[in-house]
Amino acid sequence: MTNKFWFNCRVKWKKPDVDGVESNTTEQYLLEAYTYTEAETGINQVMNELGGGAFQLLAITKTNIIEVHESDEVLMWFKVKLSMVAFDDESGKEKQSSFNMLLDAENVRDAYDRAKGIMKDSGTGYVIPSVTYTKFADVFRASDFGIAPEGFVPVDKTETKEEA
Repeated sequence: MTNKFWFNCRVKWKKPDVDGVESNTTEQYLLEAYTYTEAETGINQVMNELGGGAFQLLAITKTNIIEVHESDEVLMWFKVKLSMVAFDDESGKEKQSSFNMLLDAENVRDAYDRAKGIMKDSGTGYVIPSVTYTKFADVFRASDFGIAPEGFVPVDKTETKEEA
């Protein structure tokens, strides 16, 4: 099975404010998908559900985000770079590999503390070289807009009801 990726979708649209007055705005949304085509399909579905009417998709770019962790109370999104340190038995040297996770938090310190909490049981050495605020308006997983893994065959609900 192929891996899902996280895509940054930049969209320009007329967004209604609290009073219902529409104003032009450009926002970034992070979507999980297998391909650019699925990301485009997903952002179209998301924008239709948001009810903003006409919109312009400005860009879709694949990000270097590997994991997304969200809490019940999404505040602001932060990209946390983690560098893992591992010992290579063959060469006898330490090797460092980095990856990025996205998580929601109140501020940079809260994001740092949440990342440490997520990594506490990893059993490997790591450092957090950076925590960066991002401008994502929202994050959508593939399951939010119906993207299923390759080869996925849904169970027919009528068959399961008959078997029960």
